[in-house]
Amino acid sequence: MIGIVAVGILAAASCVFVAWPLLASREVRARAVPVARLELLERRDRALAALRELDFELRAGTLSPDEHAEQATRVRAEAAAAISALRKLDR
Repeated sequence: MIGIVAVGILAAASCVFVAWPLLASREVRARAVPVARLELLERRDRALAALRELDFELRAGTLSPDEHAEQATRVRAEAAAAISALRKLDR
């Protein structure tokens, strides 16, 4: 009985010993996001939030359809530029 417990403990310890570098490298890779990528993600997210805000203002009546179209075109171009740059980084 003690032999089975000892083998189990030894097996668990060796699994942890073997898996530890694999798990640690994932964590390091997750933290090593380039600053340029983070800035592009923020740019994309700001543009998408601005689009949502423009749509809300249009529905609320505080923005005319012409103003909405003009501003939305500019903001969509910004979002598209950020997404395009992100895709280039991912290649």
